Amino acid sequence: MSKEADPQAYADQVRDGYMPGTQEQAPSVITVNMRAASTVVQELIARVYPYRINPIRNYARIEFDLVEEDHTANSEDTFTSNPNPVLRMGLTAPLLGLPYLEDLRCGS
Repeated sequence: MSKEADPQAYADQVRDGYMPGTQEQAPSVITVNMRAASTVVQELIARVYPYRINPIRNYARIEFDLVEEDHTANSEDTFTSNPNPVLRMGLTAPLLGLPYLEDLRCGS
């Protein structure tokens, strides 16, 4: 929920906290985020310093399932990619095409 889009709903979410009715300050979702972040870094290293036995194209999409303890790598040939209209828009104005982010630009 965006603070600018709906200030009252945003204030309600802040007041209610991560899980209404609990005093949880550090939600367990951080472990999932760290798992995903470490996978991203590992993929970057694998592309910058090729060390894998299998071709890098076999690792175009990585999926992991924490419930099943499963990790799957998909080849570029197993799915169709679609153009992303917002790819490489980080330095455009307004930032990412979102006017309410304009005041968050570095140096402004």
